[in-house]
Amino acid sequence: MEKVIEISTNVLIFDYTIYPRHNIDDFHVALIAEAIRAGKSLPPCVIDSKSKRIVDGWHRIKAHIKIYGTEKKITVIAKKYGDEAELFLDSVKLNAEHGKRLSSYDIARCITKAEEMNIDPSFMAANLGMTVEKLSDLRIKKVAQSDNGPVPIKRALVHFARNGMKLSLSQQEAMKGIGGMSAHYLVGQIIALVEADLIDYSNMSLVKKLRYLASIIEVRVPEPSSGDSVSK
Repeated sequence: MEKVIEISTNVLIFDYTIYPRHNIDDFHVALIAEAIRAGKSLPPCVIDSKSKRIVDGWHRIKAHIKIYGTEKKITVIAKKYGDEAELFLDSVKLNAEHGKRLSSYDIARCITKAEEMNIDPSFMAANLGMTVEKLSDLRIKKVAQSDNGPVPIKRALVHFARNGMKLSLSQQEAMKGIGGMSAHYLVGQIIALVEADLIDYSNMSLVKKLRYLASIIEVRVPEPSSGDSVSK
């Protein structure tokens, strides 16, 4: 059951426990804000009628607040849900259907959340718009273990899932600041910048970080086996 209502954004709740994405993209918010200023009409956001939690449209609401503050009312679709699982599945479905594309890390987060809520994988796959086989394959590659249970991982940490390694709490915390590229790619970029003399050595903060990187490499990175070649 659903109905269209007018509501102030200051009563809406951003609940990350039911949000399919791992963060809010400020750049995407800025693009939407510019579209609003240009007069573009955007589809209404979706909320849970009982709790006022945002089910779909986090970036749109953030853009609206960026322009108008939290007092101005917006038009939303208010839905009634039977339970948390139904609400979460609808949030996944709506975010997967339009707007900013869900990353593989986002999908891995959805998988672990669905397991916590005892949601059948076939329901999750259907709401994500993928096959059960694809979902299962992604889980193998993008979910590792910790002392607190399954943990979604970013691309740089795929060896944890592949080798059955556990992530510590400090490693999980560090992962939050890591981008979505592989470690091989990131290290290759640094090598390319240094070898081509493209580093701004007048930037002392950057120089200090590079020197620190060199020092911990000496301590923590093992020597390659004889015969191994270095590829960027």
